[in-house]
Amino acid sequence: MSRTRVLLLFGGRSAEHEVSVVSARSVYAAIDRERYNVVLAGIDQQGRWCFGGKEARLLESATVVSDELVPARLS
Repeated sequence: MSRTRVLLLFGGRSAEHEVSVVSARSVYAAIDRERYNVVLAGIDQQGRWCFGGKEARLLESATVVSDELVPARLS
């Protein structure tokens, strides 16, 4: 059985940036990864989108830090 791909998008330029990261961390911890293929994408506080793939390190800090991550390009 193939897994459904889920994009977990979080962060952003809002004052609720940190709340979004904490919420995403909770969702990531609770989601059944045998059933879902979770793809992480964060938006830093400057509005830059970054892609973390399956790497949970995108959720390790209180804010999205895009310096070491792959910039996301939407098309």
